[in-house]
Amino acid sequence: GSSSNTPSQYAVKDINHGEQTGGNTKLSREKAKENEIVTITIIPDPGYDNSIITVFDKDNNPVAVTDNGDGTYSFKMPAGEVAVDVQFTKIDYFDDVDQNDWYDEAAWFCSAHGLMSGTDKRRFDGNVETTRAMLVAVLYRLSQSEEIAENIFKDVENGKWYTEAINWAAKNNIVFGYGDGNFGPNDILTREQMVSILLQYSKFMGYDVSKKDDLSAYHDADKISDWARDKMQWGVANGLITGVRNNLVSPQTGASRAQLAVI
Repeated sequence: GSSSNTPSQYAVKDINHGEQTGGNTKLSREKAKENEIVTITIIPDPGYDNSIITVFDKDNNPVAVTDNGDGTYSFKMPAGEVAVDVQFTKIDYFDDVDQNDWYDEAAWFCSAHGLMSGTDKRRFDGNVETTRAMLVAVLYRLSQSEEIAENIFKDVENGKWYTEAINWAAKNNIVFGYGDGNFGPNDILTREQMVSILLQYSKFMGYDVSKKDDLSAYHDADKISDWARDKMQWGVANGLITGVRNNLVSPQTGASRAQLAVI
């Protein structure tokens, strides 16, 4: 027979692979020899952070892990196989949003993906009414467009936080303004205006917008503006608008930040 002095390689296993929630890990190698350095790269999903990273040896004892300060961690391979366990936690962005609030998940999602930010330090202010500029800014971020367009509205100042978004939306027929050269960026966004803009955005994105509802279930359907009726029919049919109370679609009231986040 023959013998070899080459050290054996041992398996490195991510025990959460394929089933963990909140992110992924990458291992620098799937097998390593004793005393070799293995690097773990942590990749949290949007809205998550990693809180606990544990490496277990073949006897299920923890192995020392070094935080490299750049999103990676490393450990020295012991004799025998090891298992890597990474647990991710949801980031809690807002002090004024309770986990039982009907818009809790929506507020978290919009913040995690950079669609909506808070109004103040750790505040979401879900009951605050949305402005027309706010909605267009959200859609601009959602589209991930970097297109720069000409300003066509006389009441949209250059250099504002919403300027590029409104210019982009106007160029792509997502918004049309009031017809007098103004857009009204700081005007309160009504629910029928919101649905109208969302419909135009859906057309721009190439979504199927054929589904409509007859609105017969809503007692205040006659309050919908003529120009917005078909838009509201689309919004209700697709579950974007579900009514506020007592079977009211409430087309003329302002849309809150909570409602916008959910929609």
